[in-house]
Amino acid sequence: MIKAKAIKSYCDKIGLKEIIITDDAGLCVDALNGKPGVFSARYAGDHAPQEKVINKLLNELKDVPEEKRTAKFVCVLTIVMPNGKYFSVRGVTKGKIPFKPGTMGKLTYNPIFIADGFSKVMSEIPDEELGKTHREKAMLEAIKIIQSDKF
Repeated sequence: MIKAKAIKSYCDKIGLKEIIITDDAGLCVDALNGKPGVFSARYAGDHAPQEKVINKLLNELKDVPEEKRTAKFVCVLTIVMPNGKYFSVRGVTKGKIPFKPGTMGKLTYNPIFIADGFSKVMSEIPDEELGKTHREKAMLEAIKIIQSDKF
C-alpha cells in the first residue's frame, strides 16, 4: 500500500491517470515464524548473492525436521484505479524447504522451495509444468476485480 500510494501521489502531480499495480512478494517459513516474509529481498543483507541468502535460511532451519519445514511464497498486489479507488489481492504457493538446495539460478529462493505436488525445487521445474505461481494467482484475481463493475 505504501508503494501504491507514493506512485499515485507522483502520478497525480504529473497528471497521469493510469491503473497502478505494485507488488510485494516473499517467502514465509512456518518454522521461522513467517520469516523472511516482507524482508525476503534483504534477508541476508542488501544485494546479498543468492548463495548467501540460501545458506542463511538453510542454516536457520538445520535442526528443523522435514515435517516442520513448511513454507509458502506470498504475493500481494495493490492496485490503484485512475479514480483513486484501490484494493489488494493475495496469491499463495504452498510448499516446503528441503535440506539442501537444488540448481541455483532463477529467483532467489527457487532452489530451496518445493511446491506442493512436486518432488523437485522450483528452479528445476520448467515454467510450463509448474502451474500458477503466487504472482500469477494474485494477478488473475486482480484482473477479475478490474474487469468487474466495482470500479
